[in-house]
Amino acid sequence: MARVIQKIYRLCYVQDNILYFTDDFDNCWGDDWNDRPYEYNAEPPYEYIDEWTPEQNREHGHTHIKCIAKLWSEYYIKEPKDGHTNSPYSVEDINKGAVAWLWCEEVGALPAGATMEEAIEWLKKAGCKWGELHD
Repeated sequence: MARVIQKIYRLCYVQDNILYFTDDFDNCWGDDWNDRPYEYNAEPPYEYIDEWTPEQNREHGHTHIKCIAKLWSEYYIKEPKDGHTNSPYSVEDINKGAVAWLWCEEVGALPAGATMEEAIEWLKKAGCKWGELHD
């Protein structure tokens, strides 16, 4: 019997109520992810390009991406940029654990690297409506 390996997608970026998850968290990258403030510089993560071989994709930081959109919440959800005119964080800082991608007083932190399943549970606890986005 063939063994099926299921990919684990981890939270790597949040923008405009969209949570981005990658199957290669350690190698995921995007435009200006090392620039501060992230909210005025960074772009969503690079994604796998079909014409390239898997080795070239890893070398260039391309991965498969899945997204979840959060629609609203019963509670106030804070992002790293909140409370700052220009946040002191880059995406690289956030993904290395400087601060969580999302935080809610009633639920706690949703950090970089959280799995999609953990994020969905967090969103439910925060009273969010959410949905997975497809191409």
